[in-house]
Amino acid sequence: MKELGFILQVNPVITGRLATKNAAQAARYLLNEGLVGLVGTDLHHGRHLSAFQSQKNLTLFNKYVSNNKMINQTLLSENRK
Repeated sequence: MKELGFILQVNPVITGRLATKNAAQAARYLLNEGLVGLVGTDLHHGRHLSAFQSQKNLTLFNKYVSNNKMINQTLLSENRK
């Protein structure tokens, strides 16, 4: 998929307690294999926001986003101009 120009997105909520065990495992696999190009979410309700802001999720996704293999940093930089 990556070779075809697709960017895989992982929702940060999926690694937390609101996701099924299989979904969380799949998300971690994709992240660890470097297959994810973007971390993003479409917050549906307050529970998603709380889960996203949890220290566990923030630490986990800062680890992946800061490796410069995701476009999150590029998007943030462009918004600051």
